[in-house]
Amino acid sequence: MFVKSSFIFIFCTFFYCCKLQSTYLEYSNICILLLTIIHLKIRKYNGRFDSIFGILLLIMIPEELPQIFCNKVAPTVETINQCMDISCLCYFFGTNDTYTQITDHCLLSNGKNLTKSIRKELRMLTTEERERYHKAIKQLKDNGDYTNFAIIHSKIADNGSAHGGPAFLPWHREFLKRYEIALKQIDPYITVPYWDSTLECELPSPSDSIIFTDLFFGTTDDDGNVVTGPFKNFTTINGDPYIVREIGKIGYVFKDSEIDFILNQTSIDEALIFLDRTGECPVKTDNRSLEFVHANIHNFIGGDMFLTATASNDPIFYLHHAFVDFIWQMSREKNQNRVEREKIYPKDMEACFPSSHFGTSLMRPFEEMRNIDGFSNKYTDNMYEYAPRPTCSPENTSCGSEFLFCKISNGVGKCTAKVKSSGNCTGLEDIPEVCYMGKCVNGTCLSDFPSTIKKQELNATLNSVTSSSVIK
Repeated sequence: MFVKSSFIFIFCTFFYCCKLQSTYLEYSNICILLLTIIHLKIRKYNGRFDSIFGILLLIMIPEELPQIFCNKVAPTVETINQCMDISCLCYFFGTNDTYTQITDHCLLSNGKNLTKSIRKELRMLTTEERERYHKAIKQLKDNGDYTNFAIIHSKIADNGSAHGGPAFLPWHREFLKRYEIALKQIDPYITVPYWDSTLECELPSPSDSIIFTDLFFGTTDDDGNVVTGPFKNFTTINGDPYIVREIGKIGYVFKDSEIDFILNQTSIDEALIFLDRTGECPVKTDNRSLEFVHANIHNFIGGDMFLTATASNDPIFYLHHAFVDFIWQMSREKNQNRVEREKIYPKDMEACFPSSHFGTSLMRPFEEMRNIDGFSNKYTDNMYEYAPRPTCSPENTSCGSEFLFCKISNGVGKCTAKVKSSGNCTGLEDIPEVCYMGKCVNGTCLSDFPSTIKKQELNATLNSVTSSSVIK
């Protein structure tokens, strides 16, 4: 009697699960789990009954799991690029490295801990951090990996899910994560800084920011070739001997008002769907959306950054996109709870964007992932987080960096980039800190006078000594 009644119960459960699976695919794994539990509970009563039940259970499990199961039954991590937490990185960093789950720390063989990355604004790095970052990029260039990243972005520029739709942000989040991992394989303590270009937006000439000097991005010759700084002589994937920039000729840097608009967008469709060029998309789109606005900075830098196919030749690309990712994360935290951040993706609408941007479409060339997987909280839970943007006020005018000053307007303070030597400081003459190691005189930043005088005196002394030696 027990076997008969149990068989009827199992048959009904099996029938119900088949119906549920055909209607709501996402619930099928729940049915499989339920049947498995029942199987384990009753198998001891009857061997023949156990065999019949096992056959029913096998029928319920499809030979090939549909795409929707990708994130529920993720494959074993095979490469370091697939890592989504510190314990995974620790495994790939070396056999002598150990991971302690309680502290979420990876103890490296050198006795130091590998922890979650804290991405800071570029000007907030210490001198040592900045120099180590530049050194790691040079090594990445020398070993060929930097060029490989540029090739990946170039090949996916005009197709796939990298641009022109809702997968733009998750694709670049994954791309940037892999770039940061590559740098960590050179120096485990490297993080990718972000370039908050709103710090340049209130300068009379943003192109005269201290960031466009040898300390940070380097300078260009008359042809736009980057010939000084940490990225001088970087060849490109096109075979050019230099990175090219045309700073400030067109475009502009981020504005605070643009970021405010993005943070106040509550509709996921309006926030992530690219500007409609066909006129057939039913969703209202705006040229102030994040993907559209971010292109202005590409245009502002110009040269290689101007075209998506060549943009990643320039290391500025990664700093800019780290800030774009930061803006997106601020928007997610402001407008969505944790569950919504991972589950809500724009509906599939071919009138608005190509099918390569659909949530369940594969994230080419990272084909172990779907586009919606880039919405995972694991990125910022486990891999990295962002340090706050530099701020100041009339009461506290320190921006925490020698490369920034506090510009106060209408009783509100804003951290702003200092102007480089010979740069335009028109209208800022009354602010002593506006020029980096100099002073604003008649709208131009001049090198610090005492230092200049001492240098001139030293040169005069050396010339005098040299002349005396020659006479003797």
